[in-house]
Order: sequence, then C-alpha cells, then structure tokens
Amino acid sequence: MTTKNGIISLTVQDFDGEITAMPTFVQFDDGTEDFGTFATYIQNLMENLSPLLDGAIVKARLVVDYNPLGGDPASGAEIERTGLLSMSLTGVAGRSYGYDIPAFKYSKFDGNKIPLTDTDVEALVSYITFPVGSITVVNENWSYALGSARNGAKTFRKHRKQTKRT
Repeated sequence: MTTKNGIISLTVQDFDGEITAMPTFVQFDDGTEDFGTFATYIQNLMENLSPLLDGAIVKARLVVDYNPLGGDPASGAEIERTGLLSMSLTGVAGRSYGYDIPAFKYSKFDGNKIPLTDTDVEALVSYITFPVGSITVVNENWSYALGSARNGAKTFRKHRKQTKRT
C-alpha cells in the first residue's frame, strides 16, 4: 500500500546502570506488515545484536514498548565503548552510514577494529542488510537502504554522567 518510516529504538544498559538508545531506522509497507511482523523483527534484531554486546538490551521501542531479550550487563560493560560499523548505502556511491553499537562486547574487538569475518558480526550485517517482508533498515533520513559493511572500529562516546564523590 504505502511505504512508511519507523524507528526501532533499543535501550542498552551498561554495568554501572547507564543507558543509551540505539536507533534503527526502517521502512515498511503499511498494507502488509502488522505488529506481529515487527515483534518478530525486533526480537531477531536483538538476538543478532546480543552476541556483540557487553551491555544488556533493557528496552525496545516501536511506537509502543516491547518486551526485550533482557539479561544482565557483563561486568565492566560501558555504553561509551561502542562498535561502529561503517555501512555502504544502496543507490548512492561514496557515502556510508555509521551503525553504532553501544557497549560492544570487548572480546569481539581485534585491537581497535571489528573483524567483519566474525560469525556474530556477519550474522548481524546479514540481518540488517536484507529485508524481512517489507521491513528494510535505512539511514537516519529514511533515504537509502544499508548495503554491505565496509569496516568496523572501536569508538567512544563522551556523555557519562559524573559519578558522585564520596
């Protein structure tokens, strides 16, 4: 029927209780997709992300809250330590989209890089680059679908709240 835009927002928590949102921009056909399809898509997205996180997914949103995978953050998990996958965009040459994964699993890094040949990384890239039904992961302007992963790097966010002094 009509192509609509949406955001699946996953809330990731680290060991210290800090949280951050991880948006995934999607497009879908409003005539063919129902909430059951989105529930399945969100569940599978979390299952593909989970092996790459030291943090825990504590909430997922798509207009309404959805019950996520859950689990406890790994000891030492930090949402500031992210894994950034540089993704090509379909239909445009020379541009890329940064798919930033908070509290990226420390053991998955190879130095300061994310090995794109890692089984869990390959599974996530495959999942977010191939449509499920009419659900397609797109960039933040909903203009281009994600293509292949170009590279992956360890990155850091700077937004942690100052801890209380004792």
